[in-house]
Amino acid sequence: MADYKKDFEMRAYPFAPHAFFNDANPTAYRKEAAADAWDRVCRFHPRTLAA
Repeated sequence: MADYKKDFEMRAYPFAPHAFFNDANPTAYRKEAAADAWDRVCRFHPRTLAA
């Protein structure tokens, strides 16, 4: 992405499996990681998707 000068953020959440955002899935849900990821999405999208 950087090579193509695209605005992006990459964040890894150790110990957060696939579907860690899904609070209806108690085996995968990771509250702290989901909250951080959601905050990042909410800040990233307006900045990158605004017309």
